[in-house]
Amino acid sequence: MSWPTVDNTVLVPFDFSDASKNALRVATRFVHRPEQLLVVHAMAPLPVTAPGAVWSTYDEAGAAKQLEQTLREAVDALELGDVRTKVVLGEAAEGVLDVAANEDCGLIVISTHGYTGFKRFLLGSVASRVVQHASCAVLVLRPPAADDSGDAS
Repeated sequence: MSWPTVDNTVLVPFDFSDASKNALRVATRFVHRPEQLLVVHAMAPLPVTAPGAVWSTYDEAGAAKQLEQTLREAVDALELGDVRTKVVLGEAAEGVLDVAANEDCGLIVISTHGYTGFKRFLLGSVASRVVQHASCAVLVLRPPAADDSGDAS
C-alpha cells in the first residue's frame, strides 16, 4: 500500500510506551526523510514541594536536559534515522498543540492507550484533546487488542 506523504513536519507525541514507539514507526510512512519527524515529550512541572526543588538541588532545566537525553536515546534505539526530538514543559495535550502550531506541522500521529470508564475520567485523554484542538490533520492509532495475534485467518 502506498501512503500519502506530508511535505512539512510530522509530530509524534512520545511517552516511552510501546504504543508511542509504534506511532513513530507508522509516522515514518508519511515523510520523505526522517528529519521531517519531530518526536515530542511533555514533562510535567516539578512540584514545589519536591525535595530537589525545596533544597535547590534539582530544577526543571536540569530535569528537562536529562529527559531530552533519555528521549534521544529511546528514539535512536528505534533506528529510524535523523529524527528530531523535543521536550516541552507542561501538560501533554497543550504541549503537543503548541509545538504543532509553532512548527507548522502537517500531521500529528498519536497513539492512544484505550482507557475507558473511570480510568479515562481520572487520566483524561491526550489524544482526544489533540484531535479536538489541532490545526492540522491527526492520525490516532488504537492500541492492539489483547487477543489480537496478528493472524488474519
